[in-house]
Amino acid sequence: MPEPNSILYRFQLRSSGSTCGSSGGAGGGIGDGGGLCAAEGAIFIASGRLRSLSEQQLIDCSTAVGIQGCNGGAMDQAFAYALANGGLDDDADYAYDGQDAPGWTNATARKVAALTNWTDVPPSDEAQLAAAVALVGPVA
Repeated sequence: MPEPNSILYRFQLRSSGSTCGSSGGAGGGIGDGGGLCAAEGAIFIASGRLRSLSEQQLIDCSTAVGIQGCNGGAMDQAFAYALANGGLDDDADYAYDGQDAPGWTNATARKVAALTNWTDVPPSDEAQLAAAVALVGPVA
């Protein structure tokens, strides 16, 4: 058994049940399936509940942060939208349909997950990546 508070110990605790839900869109609409999956894993770690977040909300409502609907976007843009919006809806409430549409009028009213910040790990820095996975949680 690893020492408590060691990186390996924390990794074992964090990896004991998180899984990524999928709306069927698999992140393809905005090119950010990984970011949503990381957020879903973080929610699981914090609350013990698996929640599938709405990719469609990002497609429809996040043009102000640079996401171009079904034409794509980046993980940092998705996180910026979630932060500015105060959170994201559940996929069950705002289901994936794979089409661009005006933002849902209740998108700012019902949120199941909020984001307080995010950090980019420097490219090719395995030590930083290992620390982020072990000490912070899911990465994308």
